[in-house]
Amino acid sequence: MNKEEAILLLKSLIETLESLDEYEFQDLLNGVKRKYTRDTPKRLFAKKESKLKTTIPRLTIEDMKAITGKLQACTVRGEAREILEKDLRLNARNNLNDLARFLKIHVTKNDKREQIQDKIIEYVVGTKLRSEAILGLRLKGQ
Repeated sequence: MNKEEAILLLKSLIETLESLDEYEFQDLLNGVKRKYTRDTPKRLFAKKESKLKTTIPRLTIEDMKAITGKLQACTVRGEAREILEKDLRLNARNNLNDLARFLKIHVTKNDKREQIQDKIIEYVVGTKLRSEAILGLRLKGQ
């Protein structure tokens, strides 16, 4: 390291120390490890502020019962899919997981949102349609 590189390093260190707030400076003195990066002339923390996301409220038991009732009233799978896609709370995978768990449907962590929707639709509407098809068959001898 030559003299110019050492001067640049010290300037960068001074700039970083000046930009720390009181708590960050105390953490530094206490030995709390944090990673600092330099992106532009201003220093940026590696721990960046998360983008503000709109939080989707979790489904309550009453909500799940209401959604299940709507799904059971469907006569075709397409109607059920529309209900699941129309309810914005069900765009969140965790709410779909909660609904599946409420219906006692097995969901793996690798299942995508669409796969969970398919499982819910098949469980609620598909079984009803298959049952009706079986009952509607004319068997020999009857």
